[in-house]
Amino acid sequence: SELAGLLGKSKVLFLYLANNGCDSIEDMTMELLLRFIGGLSDRYSSQGKTGILYTLRNLFGSPEVSCRLQMDPMPLLKGLHSRKHERLASTYTADEVKKVMDSVDRSSKSGKTMYLIMLLACVYGLRVSDIRGLQMSSIHWKKLTIDLFQHKTKRHIELPMTEGVRLALLDYLKNARPNVRNPYVFIKHRGAPDPYSSNDHFASKVSAYFRRAGVDTGGKHHGLH
Repeated sequence: SELAGLLGKSKVLFLYLANNGCDSIEDMTMELLLRFIGGLSDRYSSQGKTGILYTLRNLFGSPEVSCRLQMDPMPLLKGLHSRKHERLASTYTADEVKKVMDSVDRSSKSGKTMYLIMLLACVYGLRVSDIRGLQMSSIHWKKLTIDLFQHKTKRHIELPMTEGVRLALLDYLKNARPNVRNPYVFIKHRGAPDPYSSNDHFASKVSAYFRRAGVDTGGKHHGLH
């Protein structure tokens, strides 16, 4: 049904509510919704943010949902528009990137993991979906290459394994990756030793390293993107 489709597209909101102690739509407050909307700009383009807000406007406007709300969210969702070709000026100097990478504590398992994840983004420009989905079969030690089908474009690419990536990958596999039989390279340390889910964007972890390095992120992306 149409409502089921809207609920599915609104998953990002429900995950946010659950992570902030709100277990039902009836308990959603104006403050929570404001915080959710305010945080969208850090993760999505103007067009992506507007798409989410359009979905929420349609969801909250449906009789089945509106009767359960304790407040009126519609004033927050009026006058929606997007700048289709907007791009954030997200450029950093080589020195700034080095400062961010140097801020990672590589003595811990989580640090070794995040260092490798960030290095794959820095060196190859891989999307977070491609890094999450990287499999052991993609790593070719004899040829010193990494090959994969990109999740978004479905294109096959073969990348030369630089010395820095090779050393970080060996360090992670030997000293950080949980000892489980799993085809995916990156496995979670907390909870069940499973691959990271599609909801894991590592944005908060990467942002913390920008802050630790003292790199100015004003008006720029500062996650893996």
